[in-house]
Amino acid sequence: MLYRGYKAGEVTQVSVVYAPQFRFVVKFTVKRDIRLPPGTKVLVRAKGFTGGRYLDLDAPEMAGDV
Repeated sequence: MLYRGYKAGEVTQVSVVYAPQFRFVVKFTVKRDIRLPPGTKVLVRAKGFTGGRYLDLDAPEMAGDV
């Protein structure tokens, strides 16, 4: 799991839910020293050509961020 390009936590569990709608439920932890602003989204991204996947925490741009 990455946040702004740095390791921010770990996926702890992935499960499949079939009803009432098919979906994956992903549980993860974020390091205590990382503050995620409201509106942060979790995106599943591909890692190169290997087909691996990772979670990317996508925070909205805040006023004053450069």
